[in-house]
Amino acid sequence: FNTSVSFHVQEEGLEHQITMPDVPPPEELETDHEHWERTNQQKPGDQEPPRLPAIERRIIDRRDNQNPVPDKPLQHMWFKVTEPLPDNIQRHQTLLAYISDFSLLGTALRAHPYTGASKGIQLASLDHALWFHRPFRADEYLLYTMDSPTSSGSRGFSRGSFYTREGVLVASTTQESLMRLRDEE
Repeated sequence: FNTSVSFHVQEEGLEHQITMPDVPPPEELETDHEHWERTNQQKPGDQEPPRLPAIERRIIDRRDNQNPVPDKPLQHMWFKVTEPLPDNIQRHQTLLAYISDFSLLGTALRAHPYTGASKGIQLASLDHALWFHRPFRADEYLLYTMDSPTSSGSRGFSRGSFYTREGVLVASTTQESLMRLRDEE
C-alpha cells in the first residue's frame, strides 16, 4: 500500500469545470434492490441480492451481468448514503472515497463481453487516485460518470467524475485495473 496525501485549506481562486452529462434524474431509475427484486421474480436465484443497503445506487443503462454484450466503455450512476450524515466533510469524503471504487473496473469491461461475474477473467484494482474539488454531501444524490479511454496488455484505465444534482463537479478519480484472461478451468 502506498499513499500520497495533500492537505489544502479552502481558498478563493480561478474556477471552471466540464459540464455534467444530461442523464435521467435518480427518481426515474430503479435502485439496485428494486432491480434485483424484479429480475429475481423473472429468474429466481439468477443474481445475488445487493450487498450494501447503506448505499443506494441507481444505474443508468444497466448491463446484463449474465449475458454481457460489448458496448461503449461509459457508464453513469446516481448514488447516496441512505441515512442522514452529520455536517462533517471528512465523513462525506471518506464515504465518497469508498464509493469511488464502485464500477470503475466494470467501466473498462463494458467494451468486452465480460463482467465481474464472468468466468475466465482475473480482475483487480491496481492503483486508484482521487481528488476532492468542492464540498458536497454523500447523503444527497451524486452522479458518478465514468469512462475508460483505453485498455491494453491486460490493463484497463478508467476515469470518474462526481457531480451534485445541480451539476457541480465535486470530485474526480482514476484507476488502473488488471483484466487478465484466464483458462476457465
